[in-house]
Amino acid sequence: MLELFLNLVLMVSLAGVIIIGTRIVPRVPEPKSSGVARFEKWVESLPLDRVDLLIRSWIHKSLRKIRLLVLRFDNQLNGYLEKTKDNGNGVEKKGVNDLLAKNGKK
Repeated sequence: MLELFLNLVLMVSLAGVIIIGTRIVPRVPEPKSSGVARFEKWVESLPLDRVDLLIRSWIHKSLRKIRLLVLRFDNQLNGYLEKTKDNGNGVEKKGVNDLLAKNGKK
């Protein structure tokens, strides 16, 4: 129990240090350098919001197509299971070997 209490105190104090640090960081002036400023301007000029929307759209469409493929496979598998299912009288509708054999012959 003492170990749990000490861990909680440690985590709360660590969170406090992080909160204090994040409040102080904006007060520190940033050093100005010409090379970094050009790179920052170039990065800001990129249309990252449009790229993000395109990626989200592509992922959304891809996931829908994958979902459709999985559902189609599930339907085929259920159909196969229905064909080979026991009808309750101990007699199968069709055997697995009958379904796999060509033209109903082995």
